[in-house]
Amino acid sequence: MRDLFLAGLFFRKSGINRGRHQDSMRRCLSRRPGHALVVVLFVLLLLPTWVIQAQTHIWKPIGPWGGEISSLAIAPGKTNVLYALLGISILRSSDHGRSWVENNNGEGFDPPLDIPTRISVDPRSADHIYLGSSHMLWESKDGGQSWEVALDSRGFHFDKVTFNPVNEETIYATAADRTIEDGLAGGGLFRSHDKGETWELLPTPFESVIDFEVAQQDTAILFAVAFRDSAIYRSTDAAKTWSRIGTGTSDSLLELELCQSNAQTIYASFTNTDHTLGGLLKSEDQGNNWMVVETDFVTEGLNSLSVSTSDCQSIYATNLRQGIYHSQDGGVTWSRLDETIEDSTFNDIELHPQDPNTVYAAAKLFGIYASENGGIQWQNHSDGLHRLSGVFAIDPVDNRTIYMIGSLGILRTLDGGFSWQRVYSEMTGFSDMAIAIAPSDPQTVYAFWRTQSNDFLLRSTNGGNDWAVHADTVFSIFPTSLMIDHNDAQVLYAYSVTGVLKSENGGLSWISRNEGLMSDPVNGRTFVNSIAFSPLAANTLFAATKYGLFRSNDGAEHWFQVGTDPTPVMDVKVAVDTLLLYTSTPSGGDSQSGQLRRSPDGGLTWEYLDSPADAEVTAFAVDPLLASSIWIVASDNLTQSNAIYSSSNSGTNWRRMSDGLPEPERLLTLSHFTVGNAQMLFVVTGSHGLYSMDFVTAVESGDPHIPFDFKLSQNYPNPFSAINSSSASNTTTGGTSIEYDLSRPSRVNLSIYNIAGQHLVTLVAGEQEPGHYRFHWDGKNATGQFASTGVYFIQLSTAQGIIAKKMTVMP
Repeated sequence: MRDLFLAGLFFRKSGINRGRHQDSMRRCLSRRPGHALVVVLFVLLLLPTWVIQAQTHIWKPIGPWGGEISSLAIAPGKTNVLYALLGISILRSSDHGRSWVENNNGEGFDPPLDIPTRISVDPRSADHIYLGSSHMLWESKDGGQSWEVALDSRGFHFDKVTFNPVNEETIYATAADRTIEDGLAGGGLFRSHDKGETWELLPTPFESVIDFEVAQQDTAILFAVAFRDSAIYRSTDAAKTWSRIGTGTSDSLLELELCQSNAQTIYASFTNTDHTLGGLLKSEDQGNNWMVVETDFVTEGLNSLSVSTSDCQSIYATNLRQGIYHSQDGGVTWSRLDETIEDSTFNDIELHPQDPNTVYAAAKLFGIYASENGGIQWQNHSDGLHRLSGVFAIDPVDNRTIYMIGSLGILRTLDGGFSWQRVYSEMTGFSDMAIAIAPSDPQTVYAFWRTQSNDFLLRSTNGGNDWAVHADTVFSIFPTSLMIDHNDAQVLYAYSVTGVLKSENGGLSWISRNEGLMSDPVNGRTFVNSIAFSPLAANTLFAATKYGLFRSNDGAEHWFQVGTDPTPVMDVKVAVDTLLLYTSTPSGGDSQSGQLRRSPDGGLTWEYLDSPADAEVTAFAVDPLLASSIWIVASDNLTQSNAIYSSSNSGTNWRRMSDGLPEPERLLTLSHFTVGNAQMLFVVTGSHGLYSMDFVTAVESGDPHIPFDFKLSQNYPNPFSAINSSSASNTTTGGTSIEYDLSRPSRVNLSIYNIAGQHLVTLVAGEQEPGHYRFHWDGKNATGQFASTGVYFIQLSTAQGIIAKKMTVMP
């Protein structure tokens, strides 16, 4: 029965005539029962994969994920809906915070949005939300996609909106700071009696309200935290009269939390003016008397409080400096909950209104964390958030290992962006920065950054696990990038507008290498924009400069100009050998602005390549093993948009390849990596981090004709050994090439199965044009582990049919 079930599953997935093939299988199994196993293995071999598959020719975001979340809000009446505030972007989740969509990135606000503070959600409608900001309170009735001004009082700092749980017509809004334009004495408490259509500033004995609560059991009982008075005020008659509650402290109050299951229990956090000492207050008689709760973890004050709706003794808190803490006894004892979280500082913490074990935390680094067991275990829920931007370095041997240096320090991923960790954080007050991985020893990584007074060079020799300041105050030319020699991890190059520096001892000492480079006669600068190594000739480098292209054959000891063309060169790439060069000219608005050039004779002569739609080339990459394959970032000056194009015939024809990239977005750099015949392209965006594309290369056979038939060739070599990089200094290469022909456009699935019919990995999944394709498989499964010795099957599935080939993996 299991065999028939698997067979039926195959027919259902593949779309084959189910009835006819089921009859054939029944006859086969009834007449020759001994053949049942063979039939099942055949069926398993042809089973399409139902795991998550990478899309061919589609850009995939690989992080780093997150960003600083300043505010979180859960829709009380529809708890699967959450909102988050990331900078000026309003994010929405409809699946309990697991994934996020940017409903608004600060556009459409009139006047422009200024310093948003907090999101509040209507308990009766998850699409009705308010956004507090400096000077204005904004209202949206479509989940944050469009906004209108609800309150416009210049000088007020609007923050929290609170809804009356019984009367849906009544809404309160807090405002802090003084208002000069309106002639008001200061901030205060606003109220609306018509669902936000009109508002009134309530007459109160206090100003500058920073927090406000309504007792759910008796909505006439109100509490307001007055910032300027450092006091809590209470009303028992729906804001007609107010009384000041003495808390026993003169320090600044930060946040007030009511226990909604017991109106007598109230918590309040406080801190002194310089945030060096703070604590927690508790009242068990509705604010008449207060006591200071001893919190040994609080030294600066609490940033956010959240009390369980069902248990007044269960409190969650975030420290102003670091940590998430939980108390189950009303603050007497506390346990820290964030030891397993990469972030340590949090802006907000929210509890699920019906499930007190579900906790959300808004972090300052990697976005949003969620726990479903009261904070014991956490998951990072940042899918769809902005990506963090910086300078990236990609491991040339294993491009799943990527580093980024930026405002948060040095981040690293070992799994192609699925997860990121901060591996170095001691960076403050920097400007320029760079990071590079040694091609000959990927465990060696260098990072550079500059402060106002010093330059620092870090070095790691164990893949970023540990870092040491390798040199400081060593750069005299203010480099903007680092390059490492392909053969020696101790040889470094640094370059910028003032020339080239070289170190032969891992950055401990540096020597200027500008002999032969042209410089500005006024300021003496050489304006080196980039350098490139020859892939085949050791010690051969090319330098793209303001005064043309230069070459060195002796490791930058001497430079000479390539040809006589003085056109400024912004970037240079060397493909296949030293005789084929590609350069791009800087954008500047003239006829040669942002153009790509190709030289087949080492730079003696040049031809300009046509770019799509006459757009300027701002970045480009070339396949180092197939010089006719080029990728460019083309910028349209009229629309101020970026797009990526590819050409497989040296720029004669171009194909747009921007699917999956955020638009509009500034695209900064392109990087290309080839392992065997498999290719990976990376692009750095201006504000959404890093994107990658893993794709199959069309084989350049010189034959323009479309293949006549649908065909899967035998892999070569066969048998073969998997690629195994057991150490950085001792690598062996292997793998096998898989080629196939398509005679018409088709959706292609190229997968590997073991002898038992179990899916191992999907190599290609997506739409492809007619042509001859080749893919290099390194022997790894979907989780990155190497296939063991044995027999495997290649399955090519398209609309034209299914073909399978047997292959063998050797030790």
